[in-house]
Amino acid sequence: ERIRQILDTYPEIEIGVFISAKKLKEIFNNIYLELEIKKTAKSTDLLEFYDCQEKSKRLHGIVTKGYIPLCRKIDKVI
Repeated sequence: ERIRQILDTYPEIEIGVFISAKKLKEIFNNIYLELEIKKTAKSTDLLEFYDCQEKSKRLHGIVTKGYIPLCRKIDKVI
């Protein structure tokens, strides 16, 4: 899938590393614009491609919601 290929080019999305929901929304918004997909970008879109742990983390004194990707979901082979 084209989304997965573009998603793999973002160094911010790394297994075991926290990424904020705001950043994920920006990434998916950019991908949807590039592919001309008329879909609202949400941080939860990451769950289609990765098994994740939902996490809140304090960044610069502000509680920030986000995800920690645990592993990539394997493409279904039929």
